[in-house]
Amino acid sequence: MLVPVPEAEATSRWWELWDPPKERGVPAHVTVLYPFLRERDVTSPVLDGLREAFAGAAPFDFALRVLGRFPHHVYLAAEPAAPFLELTRRVLELHPTLVPYAGEADGELVPHLTIMRSPDDSFLERVEDQARPFLPFRSRAKAVWLMGERERGGWQRRAVFPLGGD
Repeated sequence: MLVPVPEAEATSRWWELWDPPKERGVPAHVTVLYPFLRERDVTSPVLDGLREAFAGAAPFDFALRVLGRFPHHVYLAAEPAAPFLELTRRVLELHPTLVPYAGEADGELVPHLTIMRSPDDSFLERVEDQARPFLPFRSRAKAVWLMGERERGGWQRRAVFPLGGD
């Protein structure tokens, strides 16, 4: 599940070096929750619950201006973080057995847009230098997208849940 950030598509120039988002169907985004349920477990009642949960969250403005690092990743932190964390909380309230990032997120969740991953720190530093002139990106979160895997690989949008129920 993700919030698309079309204003940040410029970041795909780096992302495409390791995972072509256009070919895979994933737009520039801030993740709300990954992984989600298996495709066969996404039923009408699940979709209805998500629709209702996100209808109770208002659209919000945010910015991506600060570069950060996870091990082998460069990202842009979403500011403010609280509205994204609230969206995640709403999903976890409906599905408490789900674990964000399959438990790989050490400690506190950081809402972010990943712009590159690589085991090469010097390469990541060059990406950071190239990204700085594009910052900040400003956007408005208006909907959450549920993505699903395609049979032949890649991802596609399965459902759109407007924030505020619009």
